[in-house]
Order: sequence, then C-alpha cells, then structure tokens
Amino acid sequence: SFVERALWSAEIMPDDSLLAQFDIAGLAPNALALEPQVAMAFGTSIQRVRLNASVQQWTALATQGDTREWALAGGLVDVTAAELEWGAANITGNGVFDLDDRSRLQGNLTVNVTDPDTLADTLVAADLASAESGQALRLAAMMAPRGPEGSSLSFRIQNEIVYLGPIPLGRLGGTPQD
Repeated sequence: SFVERALWSAEIMPDDSLLAQFDIAGLAPNALALEPQVAMAFGTSIQRVRLNASVQQWTALATQGDTREWALAGGLVDVTAAELEWGAANITGNGVFDLDDRSRLQGNLTVNVTDPDTLADTLVAADLASAESGQALRLAAMMAPRGPEGSSLSFRIQNEIVYLGPIPLGRLGGTPQD
C-alpha cells in the first residue's frame, strides 16, 4: 500500500468520547486486498478519504478492548463528516454506527452522491450490481432530496450486508450480494 499524504488527530474529551479525525490523499491499497470488480469499478487509487468521528464510551472500549462490553455500555461511533473520492464515487455524509446483539457492525450514514447515474453505471458495468439494481439506485436518487452536494441517499450496514440506497453492494469481508 502507498499513501501520498495522511493527517491524523485524536483527543479524549471530558464526556468520555474520543474525537478522531483523519484525512488521507492518494491511497493506493495493495491490489491483492481489492476485489477485482471493485478495482475495475473504481480504480486502484483512492483520491481522498476523510473522516471526523466521535467514539462514545471510549473508556469502556480502551480499557479492555472488548467491543461487546463497549456496545453494552452504549458505545457507538458518531460520524459527523465523511468524504470519499474514489473513481466514480464522490460521496460525503454523516451518521452513526454501533454493534448489533451479535457484535457485528451496523449503522447508517446519510450520504450525498454527486453523480448517482455515473455511480450506478459503474456498479453495473463492474458486476457489483445488476441492471435492475442500477435502475433502483437511479430511481432512489431521483426521488431523494437533492442539494448542492448531490442526491441524499442512505448508506447502511445491516446483518453484515452493505447497502447504498435500496441496493445491496456486498457483504462485509465478502462478495457482492446482487
């Protein structure tokens, strides 16, 4: 892997949260770590990834590193700002993630997609989504609130499946679901 530029800061706050920020530019992940369809769809270099988040109940997580205890204590990650520029994916958003009762990541970001048509075409061309799913994404984007940063869609993780709007993109650590 290669990183052109990386900035990172973290601070433990009085409310027992960890405020973390990072900004990475020119990230070229190891080609072996990317699924071939993902590399085909978006390329092998991520232009920018930025995240501002607060990890709630930090002491419960940092003391033992036990995510289950952290979740029981009310632990969650509040993403106040996220940005991804990677090929056809130009996305910003915010939301909350936590763990389900089986200690699996779950949550929802409200994301702004700058060009949902191009993103849908890219996902379909790379076999990451079916033609029907591409149409569903376009329709969801047409019906979604639109602002200067793009169409507002849901990006969610539920039962280890990743969704963008109405379409499943794949499993965490697995293959596409379409």
